[in-house]
Amino acid sequence: MLTALVAPSAGTPVAAAAATEAFGVIRVLPGPGEVVGVAHPVVVQFMAPVVNRTAAEGTVAITASQSMTGEFTWLDATTLEWKPAGYWPAYDRIEVRAGGLKTEFSTGAAVVGIADIDAHTFTVEVDGEVVREMPASLGKPG
Repeated sequence: MLTALVAPSAGTPVAAAAATEAFGVIRVLPGPGEVVGVAHPVVVQFMAPVVNRTAAEGTVAITASQSMTGEFTWLDATTLEWKPAGYWPAYDRIEVRAGGLKTEFSTGAAVVGIADIDAHTFTVEVDGEVVREMPASLGKPG
């Protein structure tokens, strides 16, 4: 049930826990109570440019109903993004803790669009059920 991304544990010494506060997280998105799509990233905004990026990433913990893997990407010197490797579980509650801030958001329906280059189609699925298939040129001449 718990997925922690390089996060301090409950037994973290006070000095180490205080170091997580030193990063000055000013915002975590999605915000409290937001409902987002199943591919939505988590964004952490720091107050000042981060020199020790690995340590800053270590202040981020994400909890979902299923174990999630993903990847950190730095968008700039103060903005860290985490994307799940696949999709968040649909209709789930996700908790994010980063540098002393906590937020909870939810996912809605699993709405996924799939482009098939060989078949020249674009298929929309909602919660695993195909709701529409459309022709798509996908760059095909003519």
